Amino acid sequence: MKLALAINAGHLKLDENKFKKLKVSLSRKTVPYRWIPTDLLHITLLNLGETDHDKIPELDQKIKQIVNAYGVFELKLNGIWAYPNQKEGRLLWIGVQNSITLQALQRELAEELVDEKDFREDKIFRPVLPIVRLKNHINVTDMISPYRGFDFGKIKVEQLVLYDMVSGGAYPLYKLVKTYSIHPGLKNIQPDMSQAE
Repeated sequence: MKLALAINAGHLKLDENKFKKLKVSLSRKTVPYRWIPTDLLHITLLNLGETDHDKIPELDQKIKQIVNAYGVFELKLNGIWAYPNQKEGRLLWIGVQNSITLQALQRELAEELVDEKDFREDKIFRPVLPIVRLKNHINVTDMISPYRGFDFGKIKVEQLVLYDMVSGGAYPLYKLVKTYSIHPGLKNIQPDMSQAE
C-alpha cells in the first residue's frame, strides 16, 4: 500500500463563481484535465510511501495518540499556484496557511511516523490544496495570474485521513483507509518558538 496522511478537505464548499475565469481558461486549452472530486479534496501532511498492510495497526495507534492532543483549528486559503512551476504546470493548487499549529502537528507526525533514515528536519513542509490535474505539462501563467493573492476563505481542520494511492499517473486514485477526528472542544497549545533558532 502506498499511504499518505492528509487533512480531509472534502467538506470544503468552494464558491463556483470564484473559478469562472479558471474554467474558461481551461476550456481553451487543448490538454486534457480533471478537477479533483470534492470528496477527495485533501491537504497532504505526510507521504508514508510503500507500507505493509500489517503495519497499519501500529501507524493507527501513533496517529491517534498525536491527533488526540489537538483541537479543531482553521487555515486561510489564498491564491492559485502550479506544480512544479507555472511554466510547466501539471497540478493547480490553492495555497494553504502554514500556521504554527499546523507546523507543530505535521512535525510531530513526521517525527513519529517517518523512518529516521527518511526524515529530514530541514525539509520544508508546504501545505497545498490540489484542485486541478493536467494530463501534460503546460504553461499556466496566464491562467492562474488573476488568482494571485485571491482569498478563498478558510478551512476548518476537523479530520485527518489516511489514504492508499491505488493508482498513480496523471489522475491518481485514492482509497480511504482510516479517518481521525480532531477534538472539537480542545484548545491548541502554541509551541514555544522562543527556543527556535
